[in-house]
Amino acid sequence: MSVWNDWSRSERRGNYAMMTGVLMTAIIGFSAFSVDISLITLAELQAQATADAASHAALVAFRINNDTGEGDTAAQWMVNYNKVATAYATIDPGYPQYGTWDYTTATFTPGLGAGGFANAAEVAVSREGANTLELMLAPILGVYTHDVHADSITAQQDRAIMMVIDQSCSMQASGNTSAVALNRIGAMTFLDYFVDHPQDGDLLGMSVFAKFALLEPTLANPNGTQGPSTTAPTVNQRPWMPLVEVETNTALLRTRFAGICRTNRTSDFIGGLQTLSGTQCRVDLVSGLASGAGTWVYKHRSNEISSNTNPYPALYQAVNELYYRSDAPDNRYFKGIVFMTDGVANVPDQATAESNAISVANDAWAHDISIWTILYHNGSFNDTFMRNMVRGSGYFASSPDAADLPVLYEQVAKSIPTALVR
Repeated sequence: MSVWNDWSRSERRGNYAMMTGVLMTAIIGFSAFSVDISLITLAELQAQATADAASHAALVAFRINNDTGEGDTAAQWMVNYNKVATAYATIDPGYPQYGTWDYTTATFTPGLGAGGFANAAEVAVSREGANTLELMLAPILGVYTHDVHADSITAQQDRAIMMVIDQSCSMQASGNTSAVALNRIGAMTFLDYFVDHPQDGDLLGMSVFAKFALLEPTLANPNGTQGPSTTAPTVNQRPWMPLVEVETNTALLRTRFAGICRTNRTSDFIGGLQTLSGTQCRVDLVSGLASGAGTWVYKHRSNEISSNTNPYPALYQAVNELYYRSDAPDNRYFKGIVFMTDGVANVPDQATAESNAISVANDAWAHDISIWTILYHNGSFNDTFMRNMVRGSGYFASSPDAADLPVLYEQVAKSIPTALVR
């Protein structure tokens, strides 16, 4: 038996060699398949990332400079900076393309609109021809290269922002270093940032409150009229400054923002010249400073908004504007609220007032509205409430010094994203 077994194993050795030879081709084929499929997958992912970065860069550069050449340069820089596998991709002929993205139909139409407008850019990149992707092991099977293509469209959302500003009595004092004055300067600084960094279609508005939310001024009532106190305003009860397009309404916005003045006085003087009356305040519309040489603008009055602090109706006004007035269902806008107050909701039922405000914040976020909060804590304050009001891309900022308000407003303006969507 031992002799037979030795002979049998010896005879079978040739069979193993033959089987190994036959299977080696399959083994190498599977190895080539595995290695090169991984290489192709990597290249396609990197090509898509490159196309995304290039279309993003093209749109941002175009929107900043209003120049397709600048957009083309930015896109090319991105492509030259990001490898696709072992080499760089190239931008396909005819790209980048600039045009209009329709948020309702999710379609891109190439070509600049009236005034050179474009809210989207498309870039296609590839590795093909002499620059095609060379495979590593697949040539054993006769497959030497693989073409890689990727396309990306970047569309820019405009911004729709509502300011919600506390005008309660604790904000009120005289002079340009008072909380109310610095709050005015801060709000105008926010506006200036939007004016200096424009996007076609940006919307801006403002709600003001103390105990009551103030309603929109009219010719008959240029200081606005008293709105709700503890009940939610209707969609038609529009705020002191309804949402309007910044580019075409800058002067109106500046005038309304300048109306953040002392609500409880009928006269103030700077340099011997009157800067405040019962219905108006005199403000330098560039600096935001109260000035005897400034422009008379209509202000908020204490007999319209009273003296307590209840942000709930004004926040509700802001949500109404952003959801019902900013063409929100098509996602054209990035929507946000900037909420500023100097203390607590000092109404008889503070807990209910703050709970109502939180419910509005929840409703805002349900409609993709982010919230930033600014707290000037010059006395009693509730930073937990203000932190809990933050939603989405927003954040909480605070200071005990009114002089910090303009900086805080500007930082918020800078942080509002120029949202880019595919």
